[in-house]
Amino acid sequence: MIKCFFVLALLFAYASCRSVEEAKLRYQNTIRTASEAVEARGCLAHVCFALDTSGSVTKQQFSKGRDFILDITAILGNDRRTKFAAGQYGRRTYKIASMTGDVATFNTEVGFSPYRHDSQTSVGSGIVFCHSQLRRARKNAADANIVNKMVVIGDGRNTLGGDPIRRANNFRRKVGGEISTVSIGYPGKEGERILSEVAGETGGVFTVDDYDELSEKVEDLVVEICGISLDL
Repeated sequence: MIKCFFVLALLFAYASCRSVEEAKLRYQNTIRTASEAVEARGCLAHVCFALDTSGSVTKQQFSKGRDFILDITAILGNDRRTKFAAGQYGRRTYKIASMTGDVATFNTEVGFSPYRHDSQTSVGSGIVFCHSQLRRARKNAADANIVNKMVVIGDGRNTLGGDPIRRANNFRRKVGGEISTVSIGYPGKEGERILSEVAGETGGVFTVDDYDELSEKVEDLVVEICGISLDL
């Protein structure tokens, strides 16, 4: 009986590992396909990422969010006109990188950005940082049709001042950009509500915990930002 249970446990573990590996492979294929589409069709955009670095997300969850940023820049960076900025938010804002078209330098700054485990979280401060970066980039842009996109990554918990929803609406009104939110950690009902309302009616809300869902949503995000089909 014990031997039978052990064999079943091994088979279940093998099936689970295989399922995860297959999902990861599909995700890698999504990145490759999306990268080829951007290289072929172009993507004129300014993108700013706001990453939660508070103690309500774990170091592992923070790393998933950071890796997500690197994956998106790996895709969109195939158009050299696209620029990126990033900041962390906790009890205050920490700049990772100002708006730049130098993808290699940007990725280095993101890759070495530390997990700060702040005791409080101000989602609004991350939105304000990206608002400033995107407003300045739009003002200096040579093409008036450039897309301004903010991506807020976190669990939605807001424990320190400033209404993130009001600040998100202010960004949409003044810059004319869109916001997508990426859930990491365990946001709970209140966190989910904040992430949904920050994204508004036009932005996507998704998680980085599931590779199958992430593959689909990365495609959606690239299509939304670039306005292109990924079918080659």
